[in-house]
Amino acid sequence: MPDHSDLRRVIEAAWEDRESVSHATKGPIRDAVLETIERLDAGTLRVASREA
Repeated sequence: MPDHSDLRRVIEAAWEDRESVSHATKGPIRDAVLETIERLDAGTLRVASREA
């Protein structure tokens, strides 16, 4: 199971090259996205934003 920083690194790199990402994308990008969604659904990963 990859840690949070590994998932973030893969997803941020994919975002920088988002023109090449589609619903057919497989491999580490798809795995990172699916793992992140699973963790969000399970409540083991949270999203927060700072409000001024």
